[in-house]
Amino acid sequence: MEIKDIRKDNLNLLADKHGRTAISEKLGYPDNNYINQLCGGHTNIGSRTARKIEAALDLKAGWMDWPQSPDSNTATSENVSKGPEIKGRIPLISWVQAGQFCEAMDIFQPGDAEEWLPCPAPHSDLAYALRVKGDSMASPYPGQRSYPEGIIIFVDPEKRVINGSRVIARLNGEATFKTFAEDMGRLFLRPINPSYPTMDITSLDVTFCGVIIGSYYPE
Repeated sequence: MEIKDIRKDNLNLLADKHGRTAISEKLGYPDNNYINQLCGGHTNIGSRTARKIEAALDLKAGWMDWPQSPDSNTATSENVSKGPEIKGRIPLISWVQAGQFCEAMDIFQPGDAEEWLPCPAPHSDLAYALRVKGDSMASPYPGQRSYPEGIIIFVDPEKRVINGSRVIARLNGEATFKTFAEDMGRLFLRPINPSYPTMDITSLDVTFCGVIIGSYYPE
């Protein structure tokens, strides 16, 4: 089931429980027109609207992004260990889309992405995910932070870039994954793999597309 359908079904569950008028009032809408469009699937529920609904109805962040039952906002079974709290789903996009996203920070909508992934790290509405290509950020040494080809990285454009941040940057029209470094007044993009060169970007036109906030290796 696509994320747009999950969110629509969940909103209809909430509408059955609370009423569309009550939800509209909590969200600050003057009437039910917008809620009716969302419930009917005529308008997709984006990430920002999903988080707004959750906050207005005192639901956990990410509740709208998972298939729910009428009582699914109750506590989990005592016999089941709780995993990391999901903060919502974010779109898995292509590197071409990431480069374009740097130029215009538009929020991805359902259908824009390859898929939508659960993210346990706190993130902004602009966060997205990428599948790492190549081995420039893979460490050849055991025990060091490493991002081998195929690993999924979560990226947040609203997280501040600081010395040592692992970033997505747009350089020469393409998005690249490197570690940002500042040394003696000069700026660099450094790979983790020593087989690749460090890039001096001090005098180059570079746009930062976000900071890595987490990763996982899908099976």
